[in-house]
Amino acid sequence: MNPDTYDKWSRVVAFTLKLVGILGIIFVPMFWAFTGRIELAFLPFFGTLAGVGQGLDVLKEISKSRGGPDNAP
Repeated sequence: MNPDTYDKWSRVVAFTLKLVGILGIIFVPMFWAFTGRIELAFLPFFGTLAGVGQGLDVLKEISKSRGGPDNAP
């Protein structure tokens, strides 16, 4: 896989994880409001998805600042 493709897919995966996590965090209270049932197990699951997506972005920035594969001459 060439670096451009890796960079593109890395950004897509990080964005998708954050999007699904945030939408899930919003969905759980709405589900609770409409049905009166709360599924507490879903909150940490969606929070973890959003956190992993954010972590991928942070790792990408750290690797760029330290001269990782993206900064190779």
